[in-house]
Amino acid sequence: MRVVDDDGETIVAAVRDTGADMSAELLVRVFEPFVQGAQSMERSADGLGIGLTLVKSLVSLHDGEVSANSDSLGHGSRIEPTPRCSRRARCTSPRS
Repeated sequence: MRVVDDDGETIVAAVRDTGADMSAELLVRVFEPFVQGAQSMERSADGLGIGLTLVKSLVSLHDGEVSANSDSLGHGSRIEPTPRCSRRARCTSPRS
């Protein structure tokens, strides 16, 4: 995960993986509860399909948005949560 933008009102954080790609059909539904990609024998014990639903709910509580995209086969996926900061506090992100 890395912070890709910090304008004082929102923080855009990018989370990228190198796992299975998401199809266009999956990207449309990926934030719905219990939605998962195609299952194979080697992935039969993967999660419940609630992680991204929880991310969206938490970010929405902060008046933010979440987007998901998958570039192309073999390049994994990218999730970008964009929470808004409180009017009383300025967004600050840790810099390395």
